[in-house]
Amino acid sequence: MPARAKEAVLSMNVMQAYIDEQPAVLSRLLTGWPAQASRLAQYLDGRPVRRVILFGAGSSYPASGLAAAFWARALGVEATPAVPTRMDSLQGAAPDGLLCLAVSQGGRSTSTYHEIQALQARGIPVIAVTQSPDTPIGRQADLAFGLPIGEETIGAKTKGVTATAVTLILLALTLGAARGTADPGWIAGVHSGLCALVQQMPENIARSKRWAQTVCPVLAPARHLYVLGAGAAYGGALEGALKLLETTYRPVSCYEFEEYLHGVQNALDAHAYLLCLMPRGADQVRMRRLTGFAAGQGAHTFRISFDPADGRGDCDLVLAGGASPALDGMAYLPALQTLSAQVSAYCGIDVTTPRYPDFFSQMESKL
Repeated sequence: MPARAKEAVLSMNVMQAYIDEQPAVLSRLLTGWPAQASRLAQYLDGRPVRRVILFGAGSSYPASGLAAAFWARALGVEATPAVPTRMDSLQGAAPDGLLCLAVSQGGRSTSTYHEIQALQARGIPVIAVTQSPDTPIGRQADLAFGLPIGEETIGAKTKGVTATAVTLILLALTLGAARGTADPGWIAGVHSGLCALVQQMPENIARSKRWAQTVCPVLAPARHLYVLGAGAAYGGALEGALKLLETTYRPVSCYEFEEYLHGVQNALDAHAYLLCLMPRGADQVRMRRLTGFAAGQGAHTFRISFDPADGRGDCDLVLAGGASPALDGMAYLPALQTLSAQVSAYCGIDVTTPRYPDFFSQMESKL
């Protein structure tokens, strides 16, 4: 594609427009949440919660992963993200005390819908977080929370994913406060961290756009991308990898950093492209060591970090903020979303049109 044509595509990027809306969307969520807060606590009043499972397919699964640790901390129970088809192995024999959250941005996932029905048949309450309470999943659930995100018509969801994760986190904080299982100082700290993340997001999206303009020509020929994350950043890596695959139509693999070091490194060569979400502490030093080793094998490495020391050159991105390690996945995600939008546009891929329009109907994966 000629350079001028690529610039024109980049300037008309619908996906990027949705990404750019995220600060406003999340700000509305944080501001308007107290009005909804009492619904969850009232519905669960008197019901024990001894375990939480957050389940969803596609982007809803990593969104659940971004929020699960907050449920565990807020209620002092085990909280597990899952895909609907794995629910049978996770529920255990006794339904008493099990709370399930069905997550579906579009509200039409067949597997999620059927799992809600199966859980309800066992007397297990299901809370839905979905685009609208009027979606099939919203109507089927016992209680549904909508996502005030406005229109998002393309399949590769962005603002819907971040709004889902934030809504799930706020639900956890709300219930933890109502039940007295969460320290008020911790709740205030998480809320403050979310507010800071939203305030920093416009600057970080702007930095990500400039970075993407530089790395698009480098990434465009890639046949396989690897996204690495550790700790809280892993959820962002998982969703970012899915977004890159959805929009660039090429294999993208996501690995937890330690897992990558135990065999996957054997694929390192001049055809390997590693996008590394830099972790904190000792793992940061080790991931730097990995990027140096990988570069020595001819691999292309890209660091995304909050630490200026990781900014070796134009292929690395240094973001503002990062004050709350528990929210690292959320903080990193807009950078990978922006990269997905820009690389696909650079390659001339129209993400507003499904690659296989009849896929969901043939596979019966959407209602």
